[in-house]
Amino acid sequence: MDRQDYEAQLARPGAGGGQAETFWDGKAAAFNAAQQAETSPFVGRVTEFLHQQGLLSGASVLDVGGGSGRYALAFAKQAATVTVTDISAQMLAFASTNAEQAGLQNLTCRKLDWAQADLAAEGLLGQFDLTFAAMCPALYQPAGLRNLCAASRGHSMVAQFIADTDTVSDALQAQLGLQRGWDPHNDRAIVQTLFNLLWLDGKEPQLTYLREQTSEVLALPQAVQRYSHWYGETARQQGRDLQQLLQAIATNDTVQADTRTTLALLWWRN
Repeated sequence: MDRQDYEAQLARPGAGGGQAETFWDGKAAAFNAAQQAETSPFVGRVTEFLHQQGLLSGASVLDVGGGSGRYALAFAKQAATVTVTDISAQMLAFASTNAEQAGLQNLTCRKLDWAQADLAAEGLLGQFDLTFAAMCPALYQPAGLRNLCAASRGHSMVAQFIADTDTVSDALQAQLGLQRGWDPHNDRAIVQTLFNLLWLDGKEPQLTYLREQTSEVLALPQAVQRYSHWYGETARQQGRDLQQLLQAIATNDTVQADTRTTLALLWWRN
């Protein structure tokens, strides 16, 4: 396969387009709420990995598609500066507020459509020690990956979930009659495609896998808050109540969630 074939494989649903800004603005409040309630260890583990590799302390970091600051806030506690870009002004407003509330003065936000950005005109060529993107739709376009490399004078990293199973999600999907389609949290193929494109560019990409297996007992209100992000709107469209759906799989008003998750870290020197 040649570059054109691999670039064609990057395309994913929701890759952008004229409605992307409106779409992510509409999701911003729910994303930020999920971030505030998050108990996942992955942000801490990614931050620690970067620290161990000597890529974070005192560095200038760019977080592409950084949303409301899930990773950027953690990075800013060690890095010299962190710049968050996103296509959504609403996401960035949450990131700015979250940084202020955390007492972080070294985090700045820039609204950009990353895959369409002219880095030279924006003054971003080679300006960062580390460029980072986690679960970022801008990388579904070849220009997004090229810009991620071009903005770095050191290293780059892509964090991508490649396996994510959740017994509560499985039950809700069955109740709502949802068919399993493309899932950004179970996307092994995009990591392979990005690796191959970087290899063709003469990079020496490395892969590191972070794995977690958890079993949690959630009070019903906690479960509603967690799963409304993914299933609340679908339930409303079907005229159903998410709390009642969760109640059906609850025991004594608690829901047990068993998860297995793998996060792939694809990282390289530019």
